[in-house]
Amino acid sequence: MRRFTDTIVAPFTGPGPAAVTGYRISGPDAWFIGATLANNHPTEPEPMRAYVQTLTTGELGVLIFYPEGKSYTGDQTVELFAHGSPASQQLILAAATQNGARTAKPGEFTERAFLNGRLELTQAEAVAEMIAADSPEFFALARDSHQGRLRTQVSELREAWLDLLAKVEASTDFSEEIGDFDYNAAAQKVNEVKPILQHLIADANRSEIIRRGFRIAIVGRPNVGKSSLLNALIKRDRAIVTNIAGTTRDTLEESIEIRGRKAVLIDTAGLRETTDVVELLGIERTRLEIAGADLTILLFDLETGWTDDDQRFARQFRDALIVGNKIDLAKPNSEVALGISAAHGLGLEPLIDVIEQKMIAATPKTLVNERHSALLLTFAENVNELENALTVLVPSDLLSTLLREGIHILGQISGETASPNMIDEIFRRFCIGK
Repeated sequence: MRRFTDTIVAPFTGPGPAAVTGYRISGPDAWFIGATLANNHPTEPEPMRAYVQTLTTGELGVLIFYPEGKSYTGDQTVELFAHGSPASQQLILAAATQNGARTAKPGEFTERAFLNGRLELTQAEAVAEMIAADSPEFFALARDSHQGRLRTQVSELREAWLDLLAKVEASTDFSEEIGDFDYNAAAQKVNEVKPILQHLIADANRSEIIRRGFRIAIVGRPNVGKSSLLNALIKRDRAIVTNIAGTTRDTLEESIEIRGRKAVLIDTAGLRETTDVVELLGIERTRLEIAGADLTILLFDLETGWTDDDQRFARQFRDALIVGNKIDLAKPNSEVALGISAAHGLGLEPLIDVIEQKMIAATPKTLVNERHSALLLTFAENVNELENALTVLVPSDLLSTLLREGIHILGQISGETASPNMIDEIFRRFCIGK
């Protein structure tokens, strides 16, 4: 465990005003400083017991004393809870700093937890992900990372490389006793762990969808009900709806939660031939949104039926989900897999069922951030180099070099080989109090 010489303090709840604010004081003098904030503090507090005390600010507060090794950071810590007014916060923080604490930097509590071995680096990063989570699905994935899901998979890759490195070095140093290095067995070992890497790289792209939201572009001819569908799904009138074709001339985005999953609905300009300069710009933006969408809903009008334009759009957007609108006005014998009436709310649940399944298919098993993704891609290059080296039976010293490079790359993900500058950069992105 690393020994810190200073004691830090910061609120670990929101900035307020609030009913209650929680403060964390962590470091070698935490118990002493925490005790100075209470008028009748216990001389020998019982660890992890809540004490209701009158604070030196004149208000009631609750103090909990954590011994070294038992706190969030791993250091001696006091957590204090008091009224959450800005004035109370100012007074308590001033009293703590006057008695020897300094204000914690962003992410410094979690950084100390990492440096003290309380958290591995991916678990520490997951703390920030849980704070940023804006949907139950995002939070669940971040929680799984905090509990070690990514760490376990990276460790499995790293252990495989460490095992291969040990066998290479043993066969070099003790070839007479254990024989030559088994290149075929090593290649088989690499093949066994490759699926883990492939899944993590795929999850990197899916993780970005979780963070920004599953983007759903609603497209089609003018006046087929695209804006009405957006309004129906968000359950309020957000987009202007008229019988005039070309009313929507720009894209309109609206965030929505679909059964615990974050989505972004995009109402687009109707696709048609036009000479109107403004409408042309809207159509161009529509095409850009389709290119960046995770799902395209191609809406057509059941009252007028399937047209040549609809057929052309279906060919252009081959993966689009085709939905017929105005089912209440549909011609007799109209057949459509998904029929709705956006204006009257008919058929929306089956449509949402399909959208949910598309979102589930795009959900990662493991949350992977941009930093992890870059390192995983670098490790994938290392895997390819190692496979080629095993195929041509390169000397053991080159194998050792490749394996050590891979181990170093994976250690940057988990923290074992992360540089101080990298660690500092990661935790400075946290909020104060975490």
